[in-house]
Amino acid sequence: MYHGYLTFNGVEILNASRAAAYVRSGLPKVEIKCDDKLAPALGHAPYLTPARDKAPWYQGARSATGRFYGLFPGKIEGTEDSTRDVDVTEKTGSGAVISAPRHTSRDIRVVATAFAADEEAMMEGLAWLRDVLTGEGCSEADAGCMGRTLRMFAFKPATKIAAYNAQREFYTVEVIEGPKVRKKHPSPIGKIWEIEFTFTAGVPWAFTSRAAVSTLALDTGSNFQDPAGENCGLMADPYDDFVGDPYFGGIARPPKAPTILPPNILDINSWRRKTATIPLSQTQRWGRVVPYINILTENAVQFVRLRFYRQGHGLEGCDFDGEFLVSYIPATAVLTLDAIRRRATLKLSNGKIVPAGHLLFGSDGRPFLWPTLGCQYTYTMTADIMPGQPGAVVVLETSTRE
Repeated sequence: MYHGYLTFNGVEILNASRAAAYVRSGLPKVEIKCDDKLAPALGHAPYLTPARDKAPWYQGARSATGRFYGLFPGKIEGTEDSTRDVDVTEKTGSGAVISAPRHTSRDIRVVATAFAADEEAMMEGLAWLRDVLTGEGCSEADAGCMGRTLRMFAFKPATKIAAYNAQREFYTVEVIEGPKVRKKHPSPIGKIWEIEFTFTAGVPWAFTSRAAVSTLALDTGSNFQDPAGENCGLMADPYDDFVGDPYFGGIARPPKAPTILPPNILDINSWRRKTATIPLSQTQRWGRVVPYINILTENAVQFVRLRFYRQGHGLEGCDFDGEFLVSYIPATAVLTLDAIRRRATLKLSNGKIVPAGHLLFGSDGRPFLWPTLGCQYTYTMTADIMPGQPGAVVVLETSTRE
């Protein structure tokens, strides 16, 4: 991962090229090794001064902010490591019981050097940094405890296109420690302080930029296929492989749990379908592909179903790698199914965004499945709508989880 650039909640925190240019201009006797080639990839003009460039911390009414020169990255730890964790419980006899693997949260530790012309400017810069990192000032903290987004580059980009391809994002991120001053370096000119802070990402993977796949207009036109009703609620019983001893009835097959259907689930024998293909160009890289879907409505809609099938497995039946059944979407709304953060939200006509997980389920009221695709296969998303509905638009994008 390239350590020369980092943004948090959309605010630039680290930019090696920017800090190097300002230090050379404001503290010319301080030697700092860094090229200044990052600005074109970010769409910025060559860096000159905080005031001229309107640096993220600069406030024209406070002249000292123009004498703060930013943070130059030292080291960033924890971005490349796997967070896979397995619990091992030793038996009283030989051997152990090994739990199913899981991915823990990710800690990202940042050490950087802050430069300023004088102590007043340094205090202004650190006040800005605390505000941005903690969200206690003008930054809008996430009241829903969903965290914010941390963005870096996988490699140093030279162009805007390269920057898009290099972008990596960590989600549900918050600062858990710092920022704190680790060391104040003695210097006859300016102030040079070492700063440390630590992020924790609740979603432990880095994700690529989202790539557009397809936009499907769901209606009841004649161009629809008409797949038969596919009842995947009657899937394999987990006790189908139970072998009972016909000569001993003391150990019997466990009873199957009853299925209680929610009252809003309808028995739909026919759907109207359109399909979108996720190409190999998006699934052939190493990692898992996850969808990001928006469903837009003009009128209220009942029952939209989305499924993801691996190429060669057909587009019918229950052999899918993920499924969403949406019971209802109100008029002039946008339902977002975000498999990156694994959350569903609804943007209402008044602009308010509200949780929408209660509108989703799987076949026969079972839990829906967040898709994680990949393994270098081509996938097809089927988008079905119940006949007689006014229609909706499904916009599919994907991101790769690395």
